[in-house]
Amino acid sequence: MMLNVALFIGLGYLVGYPVASASVEALTGLWRNDLVALKGSCPNCGEEVFAFVKAEKSNLHPHDTECHVCESSLVFRPKVERSVCKPGRRWVYGRIYLVSRATPKNPRKM
Repeated sequence: MMLNVALFIGLGYLVGYPVASASVEALTGLWRNDLVALKGSCPNCGEEVFAFVKAEKSNLHPHDTECHVCESSLVFRPKVERSVCKPGRRWVYGRIYLVSRATPKNPRKM
């Protein structure tokens, strides 16, 4: 009985720690304005999709993600601009693109 309790607690720490640390990192990045939250609609099914990206790198690199409903590959292409009226603030906007999956030219028949 005591072994089961110890095993359950140990497994809880093993699974819970990575989830909690990733959540704390994302929230800390949002608090420091290092991360921006992107929201948009999936071009394939219309469901809202979300992504968190680092603000400094978002102009340089697109952010790949996947729709949680239809599992289509998506690319966020955000553009970050500094606010003129409020120093230190940023405006983030952009587009979401559907990434087509390559199909083989000569599919094998079985």
